Amino acid sequence: MDIASSLVFRHARILALPLAVLALSGLVLILLAVAAAQLLGGATAGLTPELQLAPFRWGPIKGSLG
Repeated sequence: MDIASSLVFRHARILALPLAVLALSGLVLILLAVAAAQLLGGATAGLTPELQLAPFRWGPIKGSLG
């Protein structure tokens, strides 16, 4: 019995395309997530951390112990 007619080889050949599509779609999703994170991070790139926290610097938060 040669390798081309074995069950394992036939099943591997059948599953190769769906597994490749799954891997490529996962890679595309990861790249989209990275691009979205960069876009969202770039929206606050000009603000310093002090300016981002400005609403909290005028006094303690109501109901807190501080």
